[in-house]
Amino acid sequence: MSLTTHHEILSRAFEKFHVQGLPFATSFNHFTEPDTGDPHDHPFGFRTYVISGSYVELVYDKKGRSKEYKREIGTSHYVFADTIHKIINLPKGECYTLMIPKPKIREPRFWRFENGKAYSRQWNEEEFKLYEI
Repeated sequence: MSLTTHHEILSRAFEKFHVQGLPFATSFNHFTEPDTGDPHDHPFGFRTYVISGSYVELVYDKKGRSKEYKREIGTSHYVFADTIHKIINLPKGECYTLMIPKPKIREPRFWRFENGKAYSRQWNEEEFKLYEI
């Protein structure tokens, strides 16, 4: 088996190291700051393992209600593609995770919540539109 990596910088605070050559997709993700943008979802579901550091995230429902979760080193959880979330704190200053994604099923979205209503936009759109449940 021959393994290679591909380094992807998504922002000054988030980079990925894609591992190629395994029988499944995987990446090591490195966070150095909390998310500064709007809450978001993903194009695929994935299992994530915290392998160094920790992070705190807010997970939202489509009415804008949120719950805080602390993800500690050694823990694992599954994130569905339509899970809306945002990393709000890195208690140890940085965090590494191992992510094993499922196949892409949708385009990711960014979300805003105002006066009990949800607004979203695809990652490649500029305007937020009312999301109707």
